[in-house]
Amino acid sequence: MDFMAEGPGDADARLADGDRRDDRLAGFAQHRCGDSARPNAWHVMVLSDLTGADDRCPDATDDEALGLMGRWKAAESWAAARKLGVAREMIRRRAVPEKGMATAGLPWEWEPDLQHEVAAQLRTSLVAAGKLLHLAWSLEARLPRIGGALSDGRLDPGQAKMIVTETDALPDDKATAAQELIMAGLDDCNTWAGLLRLVQRAVCTVDPDGARRRREQAERETARVRLWRESSGACALAGHALPADEALAAWGHVEARAQHYRARGIREYIDLLRVMAYLDLRAPRGARPYCP
Repeated sequence: MDFMAEGPGDADARLADGDRRDDRLAGFAQHRCGDSARPNAWHVMVLSDLTGADDRCPDATDDEALGLMGRWKAAESWAAARKLGVAREMIRRRAVPEKGMATAGLPWEWEPDLQHEVAAQLRTSLVAAGKLLHLAWSLEARLPRIGGALSDGRLDPGQAKMIVTETDALPDDKATAAQELIMAGLDDCNTWAGLLRLVQRAVCTVDPDGARRRREQAERETARVRLWRESSGACALAGHALPADEALAAWGHVEARAQHYRARGIREYIDLLRVMAYLDLRAPRGARPYCP
């Protein structure tokens, strides 16, 4: 029997069975029903029971424990989706009617005070609260299939947020087209980088001229170089929204210089050689002579 398809009442009637716990744990082994079940409240109850109060996963094999870990990840996505669902309900309750309605009962705009209330309730900044409301709105008004993938555990909250951010500049009809391309390739993306490439390709495919305009606007209006202190105490120096051709040329100079240092016998990891080359090019110190 597929225990993930049963409800609390069905399970209660069978809790006295001696093999009940073993049956449920086996269901979370790789490629079993629990390993791919759509998360819900009952699912979370089962996970909590099998994980144990001390998180030691009693009686679980390694395969089953890894399965439990994976389904907790899916449950995390499901819980995030439910939180965003409540945020959408607050958006509906605080609609600005004169601005019109978007879709699914969601308004185009909501009262500014809602952002303050969400920030206070979640103990976060106003900026973060505003971003959460926008994310909640977008995952139903513009990208409902992406929202569904979050609820099903196919995407985690960070991935869903990245997709919304990458598609924000698209008009609604092209956002819908990009969503279809993303969903078609979603199951083939096993890494963050792979998913990001998929999303960026989808955006450029549905709106190539828009992608060019957005890049040129970013190069004009948001290009900057930043210096900041990292948590280790070391510093970071980075350029953002740089012209692509010039950035590639600059990287080529750094790489060529780093490879020259290696050829001259400096025995360090290539990343450290690139750091040396980058700093020498920015502020030549004469310590490492270079003859291109």
